[in-house]
Amino acid sequence: MTKKRVLVQIKVTGNNIPMETASGTIIHAKEALRLNPNRLSEISITAKYLPIVVESKVEGLGYSSLYLDSLNVPTVKMSDVNSLWSKMDKAQYPEIITIAVELKKLDLSESGLLIYDLENEKLRPATEFRLGKKGAKGVPLLENQYGAIGRTLGELLRLPEENDGTSYLELFKQMVEDKLSWGSSQQLELFHLLKLWQSFEANVRAQISTAFQQTWCSAGFDSAPVLIINNPALTKTFRKASIRAFNLSINESENYVLEKAAKEFGFILPQEFGILEITEEKVLDPSERLLFKQYVKGYFALLEPRESYRLTSVMAHFGTPETWASKIVKANEIYRIIHGANNLRVDITLPYLDNGRFIVSSGKKPKAILAELLSICEFATYRNALRDLNDVKLPNPLIEAKTSLGGNNDFSLDSQAEAVEKSNAKGSQESVDWKNDEQTLSQSATEVKHKIWGGLQAGGQTSPTESVAAHWKLGVSPEQEDDIRANLKNEIVVALEAGPKVYFKRLKQDDRINVQDKSVTDEVGSTDSSLLERIVVDQGSGNPKAFLLAEYDGRCQVCGTELKLSSGKKWIDVFHIEELREGCWWGNRPFNILGLCPNCHALAKHGGGLNLTNIYITAKALQTGDEFPVEVPMFHGDFYIVPVVIAGIDQRLVLSKIHLSHFAALLVAADEEAEDAEDLQLLTQSRAEASASSENYVEEMDGVSCDNASNSAV
Repeated sequence: MTKKRVLVQIKVTGNNIPMETASGTIIHAKEALRLNPNRLSEISITAKYLPIVVESKVEGLGYSSLYLDSLNVPTVKMSDVNSLWSKMDKAQYPEIITIAVELKKLDLSESGLLIYDLENEKLRPATEFRLGKKGAKGVPLLENQYGAIGRTLGELLRLPEENDGTSYLELFKQMVEDKLSWGSSQQLELFHLLKLWQSFEANVRAQISTAFQQTWCSAGFDSAPVLIINNPALTKTFRKASIRAFNLSINESENYVLEKAAKEFGFILPQEFGILEITEEKVLDPSERLLFKQYVKGYFALLEPRESYRLTSVMAHFGTPETWASKIVKANEIYRIIHGANNLRVDITLPYLDNGRFIVSSGKKPKAILAELLSICEFATYRNALRDLNDVKLPNPLIEAKTSLGGNNDFSLDSQAEAVEKSNAKGSQESVDWKNDEQTLSQSATEVKHKIWGGLQAGGQTSPTESVAAHWKLGVSPEQEDDIRANLKNEIVVALEAGPKVYFKRLKQDDRINVQDKSVTDEVGSTDSSLLERIVVDQGSGNPKAFLLAEYDGRCQVCGTELKLSSGKKWIDVFHIEELREGCWWGNRPFNILGLCPNCHALAKHGGGLNLTNIYITAKALQTGDEFPVEVPMFHGDFYIVPVVIAGIDQRLVLSKIHLSHFAALLVAADEEAEDAEDLQLLTQSRAEASASSENYVEEMDGVSCDNASNSAV
C-alpha cells in the first residue's frame, strides 16, 4: 500500500502571531502595545492589565523595533486605559486611575482619555473633571471621587481647581490676547464656566469674577469685553469698531441662564453697551402711581412673613417697596446706539431694568407692571404674580377704573378724596375721650416726625424702667441695613395706623371718685361709680432700656460713660426726645429714645440749649447713601457720629446702625405719606379742572341754544 504525503499550507497573518507580554501572558499581535524596557519598572500596575510588549534593540530583552513595525504594533497611549472601564469591576476603578497616573508620568499625551464619573455613572473626557473636594453641582471632582490618587492624576493633567479662580487665568489671558479659537476647548471651558456659574458658592464666584476683571485691567482695557450669544454678524460689527467682543454659540434654551451668568461674571451684554435711547419717555401719572402702590401693599399682605422678607431682600437694589412706583418709566421703544460702529442700533426688548429704573411698554397697566417687575427680579413668574395680584382687594376701586379707561374723567373722585381726608383727620386726633377706643389714638408718621422734631430742640422727660442686661451685637452689612430700614418702615406705619391697646383698671376704694361717663363703666361691666384708670399700651415698642443696653452695652451715647452696679448690671437713663404724655403712646420706640448717663441725661433734660436736629439730617443722608459709619473703639464697633448740642455745648452723639435705621425708617414713612398726599391733591385738582371745564362747556352750549331760539323767533 502506497502512502501519500499531503502538504497542508497554514497561513498565519501578522495579527494572529503570538507574543509574550511583560507580565508573561501570551496574546495576539493585534492586541499588543509596545513600550521601551527602560520605562518598564515605572508601570508595574499598568503591565498587569494592559498587553505591554517590550521593545528593545538588545536580543533577548524584547522584540526589535523592525519586527514590531512589521506587525503594526502601536506604542502605548493614555487613551488605551479606556477599554479597561468595561473589563474591570467598580471596586477596581481606582486602579485604572493609578494606571493613568503611571502612563502620564511617562510624558504621554492625555488626548482622548476618558474617566468614569462615579456620581453621574458615565464616561466623560478627563478635561471635564476638576480638582477639589467640593464644588458646583454637576461638576465632576476627580479628588472627591477617587481620593488622593485622583488628585495626583488631576495635578498631572493640570486640571483646574474648582474652588480657585486662578485656575481660569489662562483662559482669561487668551481672551485678552484675542487668541481664543471658538469651537475649541477654550470655548467649551468658558461655556462650562458660565453654565455652572449659579451653582458655585458665593466666595468662589467672587474670586473668579475678581480674577477676570483684574486680568482685563492689568492689560490696559477700560472695560470688560462684550459677550454676544448666537450672533456672529453682530460680533463682527463690534470688532470692526475696535470693541473686543466674543460670540458664544449655544442652544436657545440656555440663552437666559448664560446671559445672566455672563452679566454677573463681568461681561458686558450688547444691550448694555452704548448710549440708551428711550422714545416717548414718561413716568406714571398720579392715579397710576397710587394704584401701583396699592397693589404693592396688597401683594405684601398676601405673603407669609418669610416670603415678605425675601421679596424685600431680592428687591433691595430697587429701593424700598414704597419707592418702586417712582422708578417706573413708560416708553414706546428703547435701544442703544453704539458710536464708532456706524452708529449701530441694538434694539432692547421691554420690560428692561436699567440702573435702578424699570422701563415698560407705554400701554401697560399698574397690575401688569408689578407682575413684570416681580418676574424680571425673579421673585415669581409673570403668570403666578398676575394671578396673585388678581386676588388683591383694592381700597379704592375707582382708581383702577380710571386707569382702565385710559384716564377719562367720567366718574367721581369724591368718595376717594373724602375717605383719604377722613383718614388723615383721624390720624391727627389725640383724643382723651374715654368713650373712644384705641383707634382714635392712631397717628400718622408725619405727625410723629414733627413731634419728635420739636423734641429734638426742646428736650424730653424720662420714665423709670427695669434694668435688663444684654450682650453686644455685631454690626450689620449695608445690604442688611437697607432690609432692616424697609421692614422697620412697614412696622412703624402699621403700628401708628393701628394705635395702642387701651385697658381700664379699677382703682382702690380710697381712690374712688364719681365718674359721670357711664359708658365707660358699662364697657368694663361696672355698675358703680368707681374710678377706672385708663392704661395705654404700645404692644410693639418693647423695653426701651433693654434696647439701649443691647445696642451700646450700657455706655452713654454722648460721653461713653459705663456705670456698673454692685449687682454687676449696667445702668443707663432713657432720654425721651418727645416727652411721655397724652398722645405720645409711641414714646418708648427707638426713634424717640437715647441712652444717656445720669449726668448727660440731666443736662439734656434741664440744661437748656438742646439741639439734636442733626439726628434727622444724618438719617436723611443715610437714605441717600451719603453717610457712613466709622470705627469707635470705646464702643467696640462701627457707629454713626452725629454732632449735637446739649446744654449749649457741642457734643458727639454715637448712634448704632440699628438705632439710626429706626429714625431713617420714620422719615421714609413720613416722606411717602407726603408723596401720597401730593398725588391725591393732583387727582383732586384734576377732578376740579375737569368739572370746571364741563361746566363751561354746558354754559357755552346753553348760550348757543338761546341764540338759536332767538333767531328762530325772528
